[in-house]
Amino acid sequence: MKQKKRISLVLLAGILLLGIGLAGLLTGPELVQYAFLPGQAKPAELLEGFTAAGTALSEAFPRLTLHGVKNGVTLTGGERSRNDVCLYLTGPGWNDVYPRVYRSGRPVAGADAGKPVIVLDADTAFRFFGEQEAVGKTVSLGETKLEVIGVAEQSRRTGEKSAYAAWVPLGTAEDCDLMVLTAVDSAGGSMNSLFRNAAEEAFGSGTLISLKKERMRGGMLLRWCVLILAVWLLKRGIARLARFWQERTERIREESRMTYAGRLIPYAAAQLAPAVLLTAAAVAAGYGLAVFAVSPAYVFPEWIPEALGDFAKWGERFWSLTGEAASPVALRTPELAEIRLWGGLVRGGTVLALTGALLQAWNKKGTKD
Repeated sequence: MKQKKRISLVLLAGILLLGIGLAGLLTGPELVQYAFLPGQAKPAELLEGFTAAGTALSEAFPRLTLHGVKNGVTLTGGERSRNDVCLYLTGPGWNDVYPRVYRSGRPVAGADAGKPVIVLDADTAFRFFGEQEAVGKTVSLGETKLEVIGVAEQSRRTGEKSAYAAWVPLGTAEDCDLMVLTAVDSAGGSMNSLFRNAAEEAFGSGTLISLKKERMRGGMLLRWCVLILAVWLLKRGIARLARFWQERTERIREESRMTYAGRLIPYAAAQLAPAVLLTAAAVAAGYGLAVFAVSPAYVFPEWIPEALGDFAKWGERFWSLTGEAASPVALRTPELAEIRLWGGLVRGGTVLALTGALLQAWNKKGTKD
């Protein structure tokens, strides 16, 4: 009895991890990002680069923004201070790419560039001002006084180093830890090279991050398991459907020996209708399975060489992908860290669930023997 309980716990633990990881992967944003270090670049230079990148990317990525991240910032409001605030320096288009719910006030807008304004997250606003309305009050960022124009909902994410968050216009603070050019990834993996080229031209060297690719990469092991199981089930279903067709046609053949053609036609239609519907369902399932199997090729177009029949191209593409996989990710955004956490949970949960299922089956087989 103890062995059965232990095996079932392995399976349940795998299902639990799998569910948590899938929930995180499916609810994450679909963004493509270019992370880079600002160096000695001034806000005006960064905005000039953003304008140049936006001109090149406007058709493929209409929702585009630039923001900086500065961790461990000290803010003072009222008589209290916090030294663990993550400060986001937001550029044009921020609210289109990173929409938020605001408890009061408004977000930082493009017209606020250069103005001493700030948006606080709800926890920071409560710690500074308690139950009082924070909008209209003033907080200090070093020697700079900033007017609070909004209070936003914010839940700390896995990849964020600081416990609290605040948002200011780009240029309000200097010495950012990281700058990120971000776009909503509606174009898919085929446009990532365009995004990288435009970003490198505008800002220099950096790290390209596709959250859509990271999401699919994190769930690839589960995808293969589901695909194998689905093919096996479809094969069994087709075999049963073939037997079902044989039984129905045999009934019609027997009935045709005793029934006139006028009565046989409605009988045959009634007998074959379920088989036709099941066949249509099997065809639809096969089509859906084929789409499910080839969909990674649309997210990872670099997997497919230009000439499918040229084996030299396959080898060239293999070594190109191997080289890319060997290069480390130089910079990491909070979104990337979060997606990788969920992907790790999905992979671990898949392995645990498979192990638990195999052990359970082995245990049942041993019990029968």
